[in-house]
Amino acid sequence: MNLRRALRKHPSLQLPFHLLGVYQAHTQTTRSERDALAEFARGRSSLAEIGVLQGATARRLSSVMDPNGTYYAIDPYGGGRFGVDFNYVIARREVAKDARGRVEWIRTTGAEAPNDPRLQGCTVDFLFIDGDHSYDGLRGDWEAWRDLVAPGGIVGLHDTRGGRFGCQRYMEEVIIPDEAFNVVAEVHSLTVLRRAA
Repeated sequence: MNLRRALRKHPSLQLPFHLLGVYQAHTQTTRSERDALAEFARGRSSLAEIGVLQGATARRLSSVMDPNGTYYAIDPYGGGRFGVDFNYVIARREVAKDARGRVEWIRTTGAEAPNDPRLQGCTVDFLFIDGDHSYDGLRGDWEAWRDLVAPGGIVGLHDTRGGRFGCQRYMEEVIIPDEAFNVVAEVHSLTVLRRAA
């Protein structure tokens, strides 16, 4: 068993190895998915990611945004072992390495995040949803954020292709038929849409 696989079973050990530079932040997106998202995020000024985990995707996306922009990193994170959520600590360290603009950490669910004072009256020109992959989970995120995507804005939805999660059914039944959005790319399990201008 390699070190990375062993560390996945013991999250409390991931942080020390991350501090030593031996452990890379865990991500569920593929390199091709991150590359595609980065191209659509390039130069954007108001970005949000729902489901940050250890920040590998957030690091990549915040590194290509407008330097005067804001990246909203949304994840409820928990208390974790010893009262510390090691995923949160690793994510903050990861994103700090390359972020070009300001990063706001919002520790709540995607469905509840628009109630945060920092997001009041805000629209985003880039949204990546990679939170709760159930049918109801994506429904909550989509209903909360759909109207916050600016005209011409991009929405990336992870694990909405390939039939593994309930969110794919919600994608097919509700999001794809939504005439305000058009599919502009599909990479592995990722679907990317653009809101009509």
